[in-house]
Amino acid sequence: MKRLIVLTVASVLAAGLWRSSVNMHALQSKPTKHNTLFTDGRVVPPTLRQMHAQADAVMKAIVNDGHSDDLFAASDVAALLVATVYDVTVEEVLKPDSRMAPGLVVPVWRIGGKRDKGDHIELTDEDDFPLFKSGDEYVLFLKWKDSRSAFEIIGGPNGAFRLTGSHVDSSGTSPVAKQEKGIRVDDFLNKLRALR
Repeated sequence: MKRLIVLTVASVLAAGLWRSSVNMHALQSKPTKHNTLFTDGRVVPPTLRQMHAQADAVMKAIVNDGHSDDLFAASDVAALLVATVYDVTVEEVLKPDSRMAPGLVVPVWRIGGKRDKGDHIELTDEDDFPLFKSGDEYVLFLKWKDSRSAFEIIGGPNGAFRLTGSHVDSSGTSPVAKQEKGIRVDDFLNKLRALR
């Protein structure tokens, strides 16, 4: 009797694992439809000091998962766009805001996202600002948006500086983004700490 129960349980577990792996494989094998958004007209402060002053908050953070959805571009615009709210873990606060502290997870909203449409995966991103990847580390210049209940990045890619080991990377094209791209992470963080 014990052998029959053990064999039955083992068979159910094996079937469940096989079914689970088939579902995972089906998800990974779905075709991807890629949409690129072209954004223009971003107003970006010309210096790091001015960008820091314009921001409600500046933080060094690690990107976690995000949730993508169709959202209205603005309350007075009826056009839908794809956006993602990322959960971002604060590592260091470089400009204080009452909504953040080291160790807290805060919402950061941005244009673009990845959605399962049933028969395919739809990926939408900005032409000059790739989607965040879970685990990436950034310095983000942020403004709080009550309408979204989340922070928004100032100037899109110009307000998001990826920390790639020892150097800063940015896909932004503003003078600030170009000036800070490639410098040592420690030097960049020290510049921002001096602005507090």
